[in-house]
Formats: sequence, C-alpha cells, structure tokens
Amino acid sequence: MTRTHVVVLAGLLTAWPAFAADEFDSALKEARANEVTAAGRAYEGPLYETLGPALQRAMQQCFPASEPAAGTKFTIVVAILETGDLARSMVQPESAATACVVHTIDTVRVASPPRPNWWVVIGIKIMP
Repeated sequence: MTRTHVVVLAGLLTAWPAFAADEFDSALKEARANEVTAAGRAYEGPLYETLGPALQRAMQQCFPASEPAAGTKFTIVVAILETGDLARSMVQPESAATACVVHTIDTVRVASPPRPNWWVVIGIKIMP
C-alpha cells in the first residue's frame, strides 16, 4: 500500500456550483491580504486546530491511496462566518476529487475569525 503525504501550504468550505475566475481571484486576493495581518497570523493556530484534522480526513477520503495523486496541487478559498461556520468556498483547479474535499469539510465549525466573512486560503500539494 502506498502512503500519500499531504502538505497544507497556507491558510478553507461549502461547495457551490461554478464560479467566475475573477470571483476566485478576488477572494484569493482578500485571503492573502488577511493572512499577512497580525490578526491573520494569530488566527492560523486556532483555525487549523480544528480544520487540520478535518482536511486530513477529507484528503484520505477523496484521494484514496490506491489512486495515483502525487503532484496534485489545488487551492481553496473560503469565507468564515462570525460563528466559525464555513461559508462561500471555491477551489481551483476544480475536479471531482477537489470538489469532494470541499464538500467533505463544509460542515466543520472552526474558531471565530477576527471579523465576519474572513477569507482564508488553503494551498494543498500531495507529495509521494
């Protein structure tokens, strides 16, 4: 059995139907701006305390070890509500497997963000 390692590169998700590339880019820009603030850096720990294990389970479910996925990279952006619920989320590139990850974690509740509708970015690369 091949073991797959997942590397989460940066700072989430409810799957929505197709979205415009400029919508993704706009959300990504806001998420990148958030992550370099003091509040964004402070939020990463509490965020990934809950989200990290959920992402790991989603990756194992959506990218089974029996299917080759090494080298696969994708980016997720998500807005987090004041309650910690994951709201609007988008993934690029979109595939059945990446959509599965988004759908699998969409019910996770994380720590309340620094402000409502806080965008975060999650970069994922599957390593052999």
